[in-house]
Amino acid sequence: MDAQSGSRRGGEFHRYLAVCLIGLGLLLAIPACQPADLIELIISSTPTASPSPLPSVTRSVTLEPDTPTPTDLPPTETATPSPTGTQTPTPSETPTETDTVTPGPSLTNSRTPTNTRTLTPTRTPTRTRTVTRTKVPTRTRTITLTPTITYTPTPPTRLLIINKPGQLSRLVSPINIQAQVVPAEDGYIYLDLTGEEGQTLASDRLNYSKLVGRRFWMSPTLEFEIRGAAETARLALFTRDQYGRIASLSSIELVLLSLGTNEIAPPGNEQAPYIIRYPYAYLSVSGGILAVNGLANPLNTNPVRLDLVDVDGKVIGSNEVFVEPPVGDLSHTPFSVVINYQVNESTPARLQVYQLSDTRIPGTVALVSLPLTLEP
Repeated sequence: MDAQSGSRRGGEFHRYLAVCLIGLGLLLAIPACQPADLIELIISSTPTASPSPLPSVTRSVTLEPDTPTPTDLPPTETATPSPTGTQTPTPSETPTETDTVTPGPSLTNSRTPTNTRTLTPTRTPTRTRTVTRTKVPTRTRTITLTPTITYTPTPPTRLLIINKPGQLSRLVSPINIQAQVVPAEDGYIYLDLTGEEGQTLASDRLNYSKLVGRRFWMSPTLEFEIRGAAETARLALFTRDQYGRIASLSSIELVLLSLGTNEIAPPGNEQAPYIIRYPYAYLSVSGGILAVNGLANPLNTNPVRLDLVDVDGKVIGSNEVFVEPPVGDLSHTPFSVVINYQVNESTPARLQVYQLSDTRIPGTVALVSLPLTLEP
């Protein structure tokens, strides 16, 4: 009886101890569990952690049985010899308490990640120009004909220019004249009005001896009388040198009226009609031959005449040349002529280049000259 009662007491003690340990485990697990989890833990012998949004620490009690649980086996009576004659009960189970960290479910995005293509800048390759050697053009010398520069001198103006009236003006007496003049060595300006029959209708001589060799304007007046209602006439302005030889002459033709009003025509060409290139003024010439080179803009169809006149007014050499009117851009036509002369000593002479009238009115229409010295 004592042995049976001892065994019963030992079994009760073990059950009591197991219940205490289970209760202690429940107390430790209650703070970390939800009510539903606690109920499940009570029902289940092995507690498990329910999913929670945050990781939790679950304390669990693990029983490590060394011997079969008293509840599973019926109590048996075992005779154990003991020197003391008493039986010492030993617990069959040693409860150990361990802290087990059970990681909860991690927070994850409920959206399913999709593959997002990120646009990245793509560098387009550009053409790189390769430096190449460019052939340098070489100059090829081409043989070209070099034009000969011919200097065309600007034609000089007349020494005597009649600005008003113009060619073929219709005038009544008196005639108001406007002219540019250069007096020669004798200092006078001569005016002649010649009629159709060669008669002198009017004339005048103006003294400008203080202005010899200088150009200036003058405005003389010339009165005339005619027999009929109208008549053609020539108005000439000329100068003389110290020997009385004509040095220069300009003229225009007019229509003279007995009654009516003036009809003034514009002035004509102011360029000298004849230009002497050779010989030069005051040149000394010998050998009995004088070569003349010059330019001419003929005023009519008559030839251009060339005279060598001595101090007495005697012609000691003469010649003439037909000159065609200039064409194109030319203002004058070149000409060349040779004059033969004969002198016994050094003789002052004047070379005169002029044209005679080809109309009913006789006389010289234009004249230019220069002084020379003729040697035998």
